[in-house]
Amino acid sequence: FCRLTGLLNVRHLNRILNSTIYAAERSLEPVTVVFIDINDFKIINDNFGHSKGDQMLKVVADAIRFVARLDDHCFRCGGDEFCI
Repeated sequence: FCRLTGLLNVRHLNRILNSTIYAAERSLEPVTVVFIDINDFKIINDNFGHSKGDQMLKVVADAIRFVARLDDHCFRCGGDEFCI
C-alpha cells in the first residue's frame, strides 16, 4: 500500500491487472483501465512545498476512492500517477 494515500501500490497493480485480464479473457468480459496523471504537479511542490503537494495527493486519492465503484481497485502508481 502507498503510505501517503492508502491506495494500493504499483506491485498490486501488476498482480491484480494480470489476474483481471486473465479472468476477463476467459469470460469474454471487457476490462477498463483508467490512468490518471496530474499535469505539472512539480509546480505545486516547487511553489508550495512537498507537504502541500502531499496534501493534494491525499485529496486526489480521496476523490478517486469516492468515484470508484465498490469492485474497482484504486492504485497510486508513483509520484503523481494513479490508476483505477
